[in-house]
Amino acid sequence: MTTFAACWAAWLNGQLNSGLMLMVSLFALALTWVSRQRAKVHHLRLPDINGIEMPFFVTMGSLSLIYLVGHFGPLGSKFNQLDLLVLTFGLVGLSLISLYGREDLPWRIPSAVEGIVMMLLISRLAGAMMFNAVPFPFTVDLLDDSHGFIDWQLPWLFHEITLLALVLIWEWIEGFRRSHEMPDHRGAAGRGSFALMVVMISAGPAGVLAGLLCMRRSFDWKQPAAVALSVHAILGGLFAFMAWTDGDDFRIAMQWVIFTAGVMMLLAQIYTVFAEMPKWTTAWLWNAHILLPVGVFAIAGWSAWLVVCVLALSLATWVGGILQLRRGMRVMGALDLVLALSLALLILQGGILEPNMLLLMLIALGIELGIVAWLGTR
Repeated sequence: MTTFAACWAAWLNGQLNSGLMLMVSLFALALTWVSRQRAKVHHLRLPDINGIEMPFFVTMGSLSLIYLVGHFGPLGSKFNQLDLLVLTFGLVGLSLISLYGREDLPWRIPSAVEGIVMMLLISRLAGAMMFNAVPFPFTVDLLDDSHGFIDWQLPWLFHEITLLALVLIWEWIEGFRRSHEMPDHRGAAGRGSFALMVVMISAGPAGVLAGLLCMRRSFDWKQPAAVALSVHAILGGLFAFMAWTDGDDFRIAMQWVIFTAGVMMLLAQIYTVFAEMPKWTTAWLWNAHILLPVGVFAIAGWSAWLVVCVLALSLATWVGGILQLRRGMRVMGALDLVLALSLALLILQGGILEPNMLLLMLIALGIELGIVAWLGTR
């Protein structure tokens, strides 16, 4: 009932949402503290949701709902984010209370950190996609003072500092669990997903840090999929900095960073083929197929260089499939070749292909077919 009443009040006057959420947060903190103490007195174990005790998880979701409803209302504004500061404070406070007095902290702390980030992510994505009520990911400029320090800069600064602290806590508990020979918390998918979630709600710094630390721990655990995801997390964190700048210098630099990352992924794929590391080959293969064409297209646009790029991917994938005896990679290399030929036809039809670029494309095609045919006869 408290949540429904608060949502109704937030809908009617979104400008008062920060004060309303502060009162609800303090009330919720008191109630959850009492419920924890009563359960402890009677030696009861509260049910868990995603590693967090149910009363705390439900209360965290309720605060996120009040935040969203306040911005959905007729007086809500995506540039008035003082209630985001209250939401972040409330989520952190609830998580700390849920951890107080627990003996299984190495298992609880990662779930609490995930819960905070998850609630912030859900409120951010839901608010952005529904009515454009909150800023979309990668669009927040921490240095923008046009909307006021209290209503805009202070909430986002507190939000970003909190994310940095959560990422460092995640890194610390990961190291603690590994040094005590405890099992991995969520595996490769969970580790990579956490970094990507931070990237989606970060204004840049926390996203980059999350990606770097995720990559470090993924190499420790020898998880190729998590390393591959961490690369995208780092690039996503860097991409968020584009909202901080008005000129084209950072945008051009970002294009070359993506292209360089794609080239590195392709080289890593080739290295792992000859080093007989098939699990790592798959990770670098998918990253190369995503980043290299995007980087080439961002720099050169709709040109023959895009065809040459796809032919290079086809050659590396096809040859890798032959050397590692993997049918799936050979099929993927053949599909890359079909895609490259289709792109070439589209470019020829558009009349934007110069003779020297046509020669370059034919040379690349001849090299690929020659190498594949030679390996096939061995």
